Amino acid sequence: MCGIFGAYNSNKQTNYNLFKESLQLIKHRGPDFDQAKKIDDYIILGHTRLSIIDLSESNHQPFSVDDRYTLTFNGEIFNYLEIKEELKKLGVLFTTTGDTEVVLQAYINWGEECVNKFNGMWAFAIYDKTINKLFCSRDRFGIKPFSYFSSKDEFVFSSEIKPIINYKPSLKQPNLNIIANYCYKSLGAQSEETWFLDIKRLLPAHNLIWEKGKIRTYKYWEYPKKINKNLSYADAKIEFEHLFSDAVKLRMRSDVEVGSTLTSGLDSSSIVGVLRKMGYKGLNTFTAYSKTDDFTDNDKLAYKKSVDLDESKVVKNLNNYFETTPNLINVSFLNYVEKLSNVIYHLESGHSSPATVPIHQVYKKAKGKIKVLMEGQGADELLAGYVSDMASYHMIELIKKGKIITAIKEFKTFNRTYSIKHFILLFLRSFDNKILNFLKNRFLGLEFLNKKQFSFSYVKDTPFKSKNFDDNINKILFSQHTGGLVNLLHYGDALSMSQGIESRLPFMDYRLVEFAFSTPYSFKFNKMKGKLIQREALNNYIPDYISKALIKIGFATPMDNIINTSTEIEDILLNYNYNNFFNNDNIGKMLSMNRNKNKNFTTILFRILSAKIWFKVFIDEKHIKKNILL
Repeated sequence: MCGIFGAYNSNKQTNYNLFKESLQLIKHRGPDFDQAKKIDDYIILGHTRLSIIDLSESNHQPFSVDDRYTLTFNGEIFNYLEIKEELKKLGVLFTTTGDTEVVLQAYINWGEECVNKFNGMWAFAIYDKTINKLFCSRDRFGIKPFSYFSSKDEFVFSSEIKPIINYKPSLKQPNLNIIANYCYKSLGAQSEETWFLDIKRLLPAHNLIWEKGKIRTYKYWEYPKKINKNLSYADAKIEFEHLFSDAVKLRMRSDVEVGSTLTSGLDSSSIVGVLRKMGYKGLNTFTAYSKTDDFTDNDKLAYKKSVDLDESKVVKNLNNYFETTPNLINVSFLNYVEKLSNVIYHLESGHSSPATVPIHQVYKKAKGKIKVLMEGQGADELLAGYVSDMASYHMIELIKKGKIITAIKEFKTFNRTYSIKHFILLFLRSFDNKILNFLKNRFLGLEFLNKKQFSFSYVKDTPFKSKNFDDNINKILFSQHTGGLVNLLHYGDALSMSQGIESRLPFMDYRLVEFAFSTPYSFKFNKMKGKLIQREALNNYIPDYISKALIKIGFATPMDNIINTSTEIEDILLNYNYNNFFNNDNIGKMLSMNRNKNKNFTTILFRILSAKIWFKVFIDEKHIKKNILL
């Protein structure tokens, strides 16, 4: 797990000293070693290393073979030992014991098809000096980032955007339309476009080739589209248990200590439960929580008022059950703007989830204790875990089948935990429709951006269309998996790596994903309960009060309380502007109505605040603070 950076120019020599300076901006991703390697006058590859597997110097990068191929690689290939044995049978001799050399030798022997053999998370670039070709790849689901700039003569790429704009300052131009889409509708890092106008992201499951001044990208992997109708539920549970346990086992391959996040939810409990069965005791777990009294009614809008959002009470019992070593972090929201500014510095954009601040504090707490954290990201989008998102589609399916009474009963079950208003808003948002979004903003009645300052065009939440699925609900899960999940993976990588922590995600094992998409919807969601197969396949690993729980919380944050009480936030919302991009008069009205509880604008105000901070951190020369990262 590391940081990568590269610069290629076919017309003039690359600037080695500026390159080395820019590489230091991702030193936090790899604090153990860094190196810039000038391949020739036109290309430099750089790497910052976080040593996890094969800690020796022989595994430093950029890594070369035969003075022809050079690799800079961020990520982990968890099945590298199995691939290594395949390569040995082909006559390959290895000089290291890690996965870096395996990646490069896989490319040398199998070419661009090598990525189909990898089970892991990656973003890498391989330069073939003989034919002057740069081959780049990003993992199937976008766990690891890859940002780039390309022109006729130049190609610059990196794990993060900061080195790119330092190396080419002319690229520090805001992408106003993408920022507006974020402010209006929470568009995130699933988009190919970044918040910088001419800097792109390589999309998940894509390879990129830069050769002879031309760039070419293509998709190398697809989600299964057909349901296995011959699979029984009993057999599916056995297969799920096997695949998930093996996914966890593979991700325990490490030469440093591994810990885990732990919430009151099903996913992290599933991981820790499997590890306990494997014999891991005393595992360090990390939990962020806020106290019950910190939350306002607006913070609880998704739930019934009786729901307690303080997860620490359940997690204390879980740590006793799993015989783990607890690390509970009572999240601090003091100096909130400074904390959010640090988060945005690492995200290089805003994010729609206020949970980014508490999660960042989890990684800070973990730093110094462990280098690797297991996390439960990806289960909800895979197994219909977002009950409030899936409820409407579930009832539509029941009604289509003529099960009206069942639909009414299940809606009543839903309404015991979740609010109807939240249900309706999520249902309308799920259409990702330009007209519906326009009507929603008109209904709110206040325009908080000055559209005369930019040309607005609507950007879909996912770059891929859900075609040819023979299960209608899998279309919804596909949109979640390729849309919102990619955005969540973005902050997971950026914030964990900001503290030199590697985040490993068993639910993102491609074998598990392919299996889940080949199972019918009824295996995943029923009676207003998501992740059915996970609950029942792993019921021997976790306590009943977790496997049978209907509620999902996950890093709840008292954002309404924070916005309504902070004078510093008020000052930014009311007084800061960038080239008149924001309508501060209307933002002031929104803040006043929010504080008076006339309307709930908390989520929109949070996005506006985040966007304004981004302009201050990256664009506005009057406000940019050097060395902001902490």
